[in-house]
Amino acid sequence: MEGDSRVETVVQDVKFKAIQMMPSSSSNVNNTLMSQSTPWGITRVGAPLNGTGKKAWVLDTGIDLDHPDLNVDYGSSASFVAGESADDGHGHGTHVAGTIAAKDNSTGVVGVAADADVVAVKVCDSSGQCYTSDLDAGIDYIVSNYSSGDVANISLGWPITGNSRVDLALSVLENTIKTAADDGLMFAIAAGNESQDANNKSPARIAYNNVWTVSAHDDNDDFASFSNYGNPPIEYSNPGVDILSLCKNGGTNTIGGTSMAAPHIAGLLLTVPNDINTDGYVTNDPDNDPDAIAAYTPLEVSISGPISRDSNESGTWTENASYGTGNYSYQWYFKNIGQTTWGLGVTSTSYSRSFENIISIADHAYLKVVVTSGSEQAETTFPVLIHGSGSSCPPGQICL
Repeated sequence: MEGDSRVETVVQDVKFKAIQMMPSSSSNVNNTLMSQSTPWGITRVGAPLNGTGKKAWVLDTGIDLDHPDLNVDYGSSASFVAGESADDGHGHGTHVAGTIAAKDNSTGVVGVAADADVVAVKVCDSSGQCYTSDLDAGIDYIVSNYSSGDVANISLGWPITGNSRVDLALSVLENTIKTAADDGLMFAIAAGNESQDANNKSPARIAYNNVWTVSAHDDNDDFASFSNYGNPPIEYSNPGVDILSLCKNGGTNTIGGTSMAAPHIAGLLLTVPNDINTDGYVTNDPDNDPDAIAAYTPLEVSISGPISRDSNESGTWTENASYGTGNYSYQWYFKNIGQTTWGLGVTSTSYSRSFENIISIADHAYLKVVVTSGSEQAETTFPVLIHGSGSSCPPGQICL
């Protein structure tokens, strides 16, 4: 076959137990849905966010197709495992899907991109065994069917062995992911749970545009002891210890692993791809290069400056913006005493002007600044008390 001019290469089809779940510190398996709770990881990344109309492709053990807390796209779901449907016979894929997109309703949990659609792309069997060829086929299937803005989650991994035939197969798999990423598909990939350099794990070792490899941390932002490390390929760390999410058969359970960290970034990529911020860094990262913690933190702005002025006395006010994801731009506005509409001010970080008050009673003028950064915009208003200039009120005093 290798001698046939139509064949590019022949590689070994590598089968491996590509899923490793870390036990929770507490047993928390419920086969029925309780009242909705918000897992700590969802809160840590600034969620839940509205994922309605978004779509995540979960390359995993399938998804519980009938889970009441998920919007499963049945028509797009597919299995590449011989003899098995896209339904989840293991539980791993359903847990991943729940973290990405569990409904914001009254039961179960809520996901990062709440109410987004999830697609089961089954590439691992019910025991967690996966062929590289099945993952290849699953990715090709997504590329033929996805829409711009969709995200694929790969909470799977194969070890780099040093065996030339095995490593060639993994390189082919990685090239499939890179080709899909070049096409515009975004990938969230688990770093792996072997407490080693993520460069020893495939496809975690991919450092590429539209590919995010994710390590895990706990609820104290402490690097998870099991998590793989290394910058590159790791871009971010996300919650991966004691993660409550959905399980097969319609319930919930708590497990851990970088498999649980990756879907957090997948949900952020679905909802706020241009507004993911660094919200602190993990502690005790083994490579002494702490991973940034990914989260959505809304753009914020405040104004500092004098809170009162005499009539016609100049003052300078400064904006204080934070959590932007791009360059900042500014637009100031003002309202003098008695005005009902905003006047247009300057476009710099600070604004100097005076306000006139010809009566004896102190009254408020107003400043407003609108800040744009990335795809976000934030504004705030600042009142300035202007002392009256009438003859019955001495300058510098407030007359009522």
